[in-house]
Amino acid sequence: MMIRKILSKLNNERGVVLIVVLILLAVGGLTIAPMLSHMSTGLKAGQTYERKTDQYYAADAGVENAMWQITREQRLPEFPSEQGNQWQYTIEDLNGKSITVTIEYTGKDAEGNDIYKIDSVASDDSGNTAIESHVTFGGGFAFLLDNAITSLGDVTLMPGVVINGDILYNGEISYNPNQVTINGETSDEPIPSWPTATYFSDYYHEDVDGLTCVPDGYTIDITGGTEVSPVLIGPICSAGNLTITGTGVARLEGTVYVGTQYSKVGDFEVMPNCTMQLNGQTIFAEGNINFQPNCTTSGEGCIIAVGDLNYQPNISGEDFVALMSIEGTVHLQPGNDFYGCLVGDASVELWPGTSLNYVAPTEGDINFPGLDDDNYTGYEITVRTWETS
Repeated sequence: MMIRKILSKLNNERGVVLIVVLILLAVGGLTIAPMLSHMSTGLKAGQTYERKTDQYYAADAGVENAMWQITREQRLPEFPSEQGNQWQYTIEDLNGKSITVTIEYTGKDAEGNDIYKIDSVASDDSGNTAIESHVTFGGGFAFLLDNAITSLGDVTLMPGVVINGDILYNGEISYNPNQVTINGETSDEPIPSWPTATYFSDYYHEDVDGLTCVPDGYTIDITGGTEVSPVLIGPICSAGNLTITGTGVARLEGTVYVGTQYSKVGDFEVMPNCTMQLNGQTIFAEGNINFQPNCTTSGEGCIIAVGDLNYQPNISGEDFVALMSIEGTVHLQPGNDFYGCLVGDASVELWPGTSLNYVAPTEGDINFPGLDDDNYTGYEITVRTWETS
């Protein structure tokens, strides 16, 4: 009896499932179309975003290429050097994009850095994306050669000293104004930057890279060298102390690099009676440098020590010489007038009747970071603005 009642109830509810199915179909019909439309819109938006992202990356690559053009050591002739000048070039088929890059030189900022405007436009069949950026470019250390004396620390001028040029110092300057003559300005304005020993060591080591270094304690005897037929020195690398000796004349034909080996820091020394023709070259020592009295130097050049630099030779001519100590003191006491500049903590002690005279270096003839307009080693680039459209 009970089973019959249950079957009777079930028979009375036939068609309910059909109604439910029809309701579900109706709801599905109402929602599937908008859902598909939303999915289609999302897919298109994703494709558009992907295309714009690809264009942005391509335009970014154009900016990076322009920054490389600005910082490269040897610039192309087309590169703009006058304010308002532009250079436009195209990078073809970078991941299917064509990139038009424009570099414009817009002038200098208050610190003397160059300012460039970079426009990079990446295009393909779907459109384009543009990036506009302003960058500053400056540095190097050529500014260290702009004064008679440039010191991150102290300057000491002994009685009787005559300085014909400006003095920039960031420590203390010590002298008796009644016994010292300075024909120039003295300033304690901050020095923008100061090189590290590592930076200069790396810079000048490139000039002797691949050479076999002579051992610590090596001596070069220049006896017999004459003005007409001097003993040629350089490029040369020394793994420790290097000494020039003998009665004769030597001419530098490349960088003299005095380095370190097994914790032995190399010093460079020129003994009495030696004559050194600097010939536009650089002597760099990771230790100290000593030019003893009664030796002679001539010609332009740079003499740079990480430690102390003691310079007491006779000087032939009025060519520019840069004397620099990165971490020590430059002690100048030549036998006659000195022409050039001192960089580093300075102690100047001149013989009566002699003077320190600032003269500008001959551009391109001195091996010093940032001095050559065609070499931008040591310069830095800074992004000031970056806008996308």
